[in-house]
Amino acid sequence: MSRNVDGTTFRLNRAEKDTRDATVARLQVVKENLEDQIVATNDVIRETLETLNSTVQEYNEVLGEASEYASAVVQSARHEIEDHTEKWQDSKTGSAAVDWADTWEAL
Repeated sequence: MSRNVDGTTFRLNRAEKDTRDATVARLQVVKENLEDQIVATNDVIRETLETLNSTVQEYNEVLGEASEYASAVVQSARHEIEDHTEKWQDSKTGSAAVDWADTWEAL
């Protein structure tokens, strides 16, 4: 490879060509290693995401079950409260029962 600057031609000498060739060869090896590592890293990320997504799905299923359970508890409590007289519902005990049901409903 030659360079022309202001009419003067510059060429790489043998040592510079050898250094260039060795550097290009090293860059190629390192580039291939880098590409291999990127592929391996992407595989690990993909596997990790699959595991994470599965765990999130399982968590959401259990969360749904917990929500259904809480709703059933609230519904049962509300029925019991409604079965009592209005006087009892307005009493300290009745108010505490309503507060308890409200707390469960907020879950």
